Amino acid sequence: MCYNQQATKIFKAAGAKVEDAAKCVRIRIPSVIIDKILKTAPSKIILGARNPENRLILDACEPRVRFGSGSETNVWLDVDFDGKMPVFTRQQGSV
Repeated sequence: MCYNQQATKIFKAAGAKVEDAAKCVRIRIPSVIIDKILKTAPSKIILGARNPENRLILDACEPRVRFGSGSETNVWLDVDFDGKMPVFTRQQGSV
């Protein structure tokens, strides 16, 4: 389900099937697109930290599962569904 018109256009241009739904758009992504994405995705991602010793390296060659609390997120979006389309409000936490 997608509420973002720009994202909908991008998915449609990439070959996804886009269907209108009640309050949003339903996007169906063909397996061909997923296969292409997986082939081009990086096998290693480094999540930075203020202290480089605390950075997190996610490596596809390393068979591990990582969990995080998300407790250090300083910016998030509140969603309000009063109208036909959701309204997103940016919230700022303490740094």
